[in-house]
Amino acid sequence: MKLTTATLIATVASLAHGAPVQKSNHHRASLDCKKVGPEAHLMVDSWYLSNRLFFKMDDDYIPISYTTFGDSTKVQFFECKPPSDKYATPRKDHVVGQLRSVEKPDMCLTPDNVVHVVDGKLKPTGVGDTYLNLEPCKNGDDEALSLQWLELGLPKKDNCLFPLSQVAGSGDQIRSALQVGNDPMQVTLVPYGQGLEMALAANEKDKACYFDEM
Repeated sequence: MKLTTATLIATVASLAHGAPVQKSNHHRASLDCKKVGPEAHLMVDSWYLSNRLFFKMDDDYIPISYTTFGDSTKVQFFECKPPSDKYATPRKDHVVGQLRSVEKPDMCLTPDNVVHVVDGKLKPTGVGDTYLNLEPCKNGDDEALSLQWLELGLPKKDNCLFPLSQVAGSGDQIRSALQVGNDPMQVTLVPYGQGLEMALAANEKDKACYFDEM
């Protein structure tokens, strides 16, 4: 069959444009988040060091280190709706979401593993101690989002600390304390009772009143 010039042009145009591209059904929706509470500083009370410890979060992937209030990193908690039922939901008077750097709002506090509970046994996703650092905030139903999935307690009075925990996935171990060593960079995440309780402090002198005033 002899093709005319017009037919050839139409054929080439059709091949160039092709069929409409189908959008993937696996697109991850962005997290629905909002600020909760004041800009604050991550801290613990250290009775054996006779002072409060606040935490500095330097460049990406460098473990956090303890320091003074004035040298610590300012952070903001963002309450986020769980993107699926895989993530822990908040307890009463708590919210869940991410802790983001004020200076670098696309960077989140990120422990380097979670601890699953399977048939009553603890199954950590990593080997060794759990260190914390700043990593890019996850913005959807991503497996790594569970690392950054935290819970913040909401005190009912002013000038109180905001307790903080890693809650991760639904049914995972909750870890709300930090172990610190003599080296400022020896900071690891542990369960309640095995270290010093984490909290956010808007001011250096905020009170640890969340146990009886939540």
